[in-house]
Amino acid sequence: KVKEFETAFAAAQGVRHAVATSNCTTALHLALVVAGIGPGDDVVVPSLSFIATANAVTYVGARPVFCDVNPATGNV
Repeated sequence: KVKEFETAFAAAQGVRHAVATSNCTTALHLALVVAGIGPGDDVVVPSLSFIATANAVTYVGARPVFCDVNPATGNV
């Protein structure tokens, strides 16, 4: 069923490939790997977020740099 979902999701998005993950931490980790982020890189992450956001950055050896979040809009 997962492969069926990935195929259907990719088609719906107009892309060749899609990868289902078990959680957002895994998805963020994979996105950072694919983007080539690694040791020596800084990644800006919101200070108002679940710790997994920063953890995904450290998993690839990069450094999370926290930024403020506008309390009125939620924007960084």
